[in-house]
Amino acid sequence: MGAETGHGISKLLVAAAIVYPVFAAVLLGATGLFAFHLDPANAARGVGSLGSLAMVSPSCSQAMMEPAGRVSEGESACGVTLGSRRLSIDCRGLATLPAEIKAISFDSSGNQTQEPATVSAGGCRLQASMQGVESGLRSTALEPKDLVVIADFTPGSSAATVFMDARCATDACLSLALWNDGTFAIAHYGTGDSKFSNIATGNAALRRGQANRLLLYLRGQTVVAYLNGKRLATTTTSKALSEGLVALTIRNEDSSQAAAFEVQRLYIFQGK
Repeated sequence: MGAETGHGISKLLVAAAIVYPVFAAVLLGATGLFAFHLDPANAARGVGSLGSLAMVSPSCSQAMMEPAGRVSEGESACGVTLGSRRLSIDCRGLATLPAEIKAISFDSSGNQTQEPATVSAGGCRLQASMQGVESGLRSTALEPKDLVVIADFTPGSSAATVFMDARCATDACLSLALWNDGTFAIAHYGTGDSKFSNIATGNAALRRGQANRLLLYLRGQTVVAYLNGKRLATTTTSKALSEGLVALTIRNEDSSQAAAFEVQRLYIFQGK
């Protein structure tokens, strides 16, 4: 659920070497619940094909695209329409994580670590103490193929990559990565693939020490991503991706200090 690549603007010009661990799913009896774990044997390492370079698009000034902006069923902004609500979490008012979300953490080899998200007045705190360690939140239920994922979070000062994943199942996943150098990549992985392939790349600078809103909209083969009201990309996936997990994670890229993020809100809506 993470990715590795070379640093610098060269990522936008050449295919990047990436690593995206893939989830494995196990059906638990007849309850309809799935347990997911990282499967290092299926980690895809290699050079992903470069998709169309995302051009700078007009900003969307509507509140739904900005941190803390109101979201509700049926709301529409800048071509994105919210259907029925699947998940709504305001981490700042929680004593513990609800059953609909699970804290996850693992090292660069895919081994689970003891750094799950914690809840505080500032939000759900994601902390990764060492380089290569990932910490995050994921849904505990499979979410629909057509959906909108919205996350408000405040990055710390240390180097960390942010990942928003959707449609993640045993043999498929779509991932949006926000790199520490101010660039992004959207990549997908489908049945029969040995690695993820980029379908869009471009610039996407996070607001360090301030709240950010990341929005990912999936409907059919269409993929749209916004960061703080700026449209990062509108692209398409050729992969036959269906329902799956949704997750938001960070990965520590700094060998000298821990990485920490505060997640204020996480929403999942059916996409329309």
